[in-house]
Amino acid sequence: MATDHYTHKLQTIIQINSHIRDMVRKNVNEFLNLRQALLTNSGIQDLTAFREVLFPLIQGPRIEQLNVRITSDKVQLALCGENSSGKTAFLHRFLDVGKILPSGDGPVTARITKLTYAPSDQACIRIRKSLRDATLAENEIKLTEFFTGEKPNWMGVARSLAKYVKRPENIDEKSEEFAEWARYFVEVHIPSPTLALGIDIYDTPGFLLDDAPVLKDILHDLVELIHPTIIFMYANPTTDDATRGCFLAMKTALSDLDTTSLFFLNSKADINQMLKFKQGMTIDDFISILAEERARRYDLLLRAPFLANDHLEGLPKSVDRCEYFDLFSVNSHLMKPYGPLLNETSIGRIVQFVANNDLTIATRICKLILPIIDAFFSLLHITSYQTSERLIQLQYDALNWEKIFFEAYKIYTEDFLKNLFTNIFERFNQERETVVDVFVKIFAPFDSLQRTIQTAVNLQILKPAIHDSMRKFMGYIFEHITSNSNLTRGAAFNEILINALGVQEMSDFATMLLGDHSDQRPIGTIVLYMVNTISIPIIKCAQTLQNLDYSQRNEFEQQTLIDARDREEHIKSLVRQYLLHMEFVIEKERHKMQQAIKLWSDHQRGVIQSLIEIHYKDASPLLSSHQITLKCLKQYVPQLIVIECKLCAAQDMAKFRDQLPKIRQEITTSTMFSTFIGDWGEEKNLVIKKLTQPTVDQAYAVYYEAHYHLRIVNLHHPTLVNIHYLYEHYINDETSELWMIFPPISRSLNTFLEQSTTSISLRKILQWMIDLADALIVMHGNELVHRNVILNNILLTEDDHARLIDLGNWNGECDMSMRHNPAGTVDGMNDDMRGFGEIGQILHKRAARSEEVTAIIGEFYDLIVKCLHASRERPITADFAHKKLKFIMDMF
Repeated sequence: MATDHYTHKLQTIIQINSHIRDMVRKNVNEFLNLRQALLTNSGIQDLTAFREVLFPLIQGPRIEQLNVRITSDKVQLALCGENSSGKTAFLHRFLDVGKILPSGDGPVTARITKLTYAPSDQACIRIRKSLRDATLAENEIKLTEFFTGEKPNWMGVARSLAKYVKRPENIDEKSEEFAEWARYFVEVHIPSPTLALGIDIYDTPGFLLDDAPVLKDILHDLVELIHPTIIFMYANPTTDDATRGCFLAMKTALSDLDTTSLFFLNSKADINQMLKFKQGMTIDDFISILAEERARRYDLLLRAPFLANDHLEGLPKSVDRCEYFDLFSVNSHLMKPYGPLLNETSIGRIVQFVANNDLTIATRICKLILPIIDAFFSLLHITSYQTSERLIQLQYDALNWEKIFFEAYKIYTEDFLKNLFTNIFERFNQERETVVDVFVKIFAPFDSLQRTIQTAVNLQILKPAIHDSMRKFMGYIFEHITSNSNLTRGAAFNEILINALGVQEMSDFATMLLGDHSDQRPIGTIVLYMVNTISIPIIKCAQTLQNLDYSQRNEFEQQTLIDARDREEHIKSLVRQYLLHMEFVIEKERHKMQQAIKLWSDHQRGVIQSLIEIHYKDASPLLSSHQITLKCLKQYVPQLIVIECKLCAAQDMAKFRDQLPKIRQEITTSTMFSTFIGDWGEEKNLVIKKLTQPTVDQAYAVYYEAHYHLRIVNLHHPTLVNIHYLYEHYINDETSELWMIFPPISRSLNTFLEQSTTSISLRKILQWMIDLADALIVMHGNELVHRNVILNNILLTEDDHARLIDLGNWNGECDMSMRHNPAGTVDGMNDDMRGFGEIGQILHKRAARSEEVTAIIGEFYDLIVKCLHASRERPITADFAHKKLKFIMDMF
């Protein structure tokens, strides 16, 4: 079926997906093993004293649960759709095999069939008792004989397979005998070039609302146990009654598995039905009309009741932004080159989407583990470096921050609930008749009608209302927090507060939202924690509304006795009555939620206050008994740093999907690190920092440096240039190297001085020095030392401000585990202040002189001299330099 280029593209997508998932899986397992070793270490006698501080480390079931989801090394697809939606024809074309599965009008199969790769000499059929019981129901059926000739004998395979998948003719589909037959699970192992790429595909029976319950049960088992991406196939682009009925049946069957990922495939998009298509047209012209047709049919999907609202985040408004929709046409495949191009593009998009979906689960695990690791390092930091006086100040600042935060929290949540319920009841008024009409046109058995109406209301009313309200609310919260320096800057410096907020498990919605925003700029840990704290009760409200108990048994069952001849009017009456009942139940929930939100706020505030107190006490250096435990904990630092960096790298690699960064040219080389210009996907002129050569005697050197940069990211400070990405580059199966990737950099102060021969205004120099001092205040306040404050590491912005970066452009040997630790040298932070003084000395020589500034230059020079001689005996702090520079600036 496929060209070499097409096959290579699919292979690349799957390989990179598998590589990233392997990275996550291996490092999650490393984390869980490390966690187990830590908790069972007999030398750590006092760990229970830190139970509240290390609560997320102690509690790990959610991580283990999600890690199971990424254990498969295959891409898993399941085909669903109404009868005659083209599933079987698509499957044969997708796999590039003959017609091995039966097809026809109406229901044909009734068992789930898995198609997976096997070489010709191992081709076979296996019948298992069920998806839940993998015991073989009978002996394996060999298919080897059909693959011994020049071409496969697909007809022979089809005949062998038919008796195991075709619906039995003389059995009542509602009987237990049929249910027992349908539960058998069929595996077909065949040599298919598509399956050989690492793809498993599951064919499910087509069904409607009134089909046998067992068909819904086995679909539920498949999704619960295998977690495939569902390819929902429909023939009519406007979605007819059969499509809507099948979709409602499927979503009702999977109502407790609401995170299932869907891809919408309009399966009968025949080229000769496209108005502008002409035989003989150029490929470019065909691609153009195909884009128009895809946009037209996507617009129809956007207007389709129920289908358009499956995703909580809603379908994108533009087809160009939707990764889970496409067209396919088996009938057009022989119209070369147009048909193969249409179908290969579609299959590529499906495989890419499934791969991305797998990565979403993997990155969600990263977002659960990374804050736990961050809390561990924060605990070590505050107990190792902070004085009693500093801890008291941190405690005071944390409690003051908590007061400001929860006052805003109360206002935010009250507004959300008001908007949410307004949206819900407006949508009830708008969509009531849409829901009523669908139940007139499709046949839903009375015994499942209530559940199906609830599914319809969830899809057409509740999900869109919740989505709109949550997106606006969470987007506003995110922007408000990130733009409010009183919330972020004060909190970013306060490890006690970070640890207190970090005790809460990260919600899936918060990680999804922050994932969207982090594509645009790095997210500091404290921002993530704050958004998560606010999102938890909001998400609980959303989940509650989608799982309310609407039971109305007595009245509803009486309605089932109505004469079938008057069915249409009675169905309308019944559905309208039930919708009114649902509105009544939801309205009653409003007051409960208002009370719950208030109670949650009060409770959460008390928890945060308590945790601040606990963290303050546990961090106190006066608790000498804890120091023994903390010393034991430090032995786990190198491994946790490696896990942290590799999980961050996996997250960043997932953002770029099947693209890898490429180095274009070298900038600098030094003893330890070299820097390069490179591109990653659409991001150009990035700066890549990596080891100049492997460090045999310091296996963790690059990870310590990357950990230092991640700490800078968490400071969330404008005068510090953060890395944007980490990337684990595999040189071969055994060797890899970590790349630290910065955004494109503006010109350095060194370049500016080299290119400019004129004197510089003293105001500009003072502003640069103030910016630099501000950066050092932030670093030193968090027990970080730069150790390479030189002209090349100072970048100038377009508005004439200075920013501090660390490109690793230094020479000499050092212990990388201590390089950015103040205890790494005798003079500690004074090393940075001498570098600061050297910068000032160079700029002092270039300052423009005049009588008006003579005294000011003198003051500036006196400060610089003090900085040049900074040492442990004569210390100079960045805070002192900053205040002095502000004073000098005010002399103008």
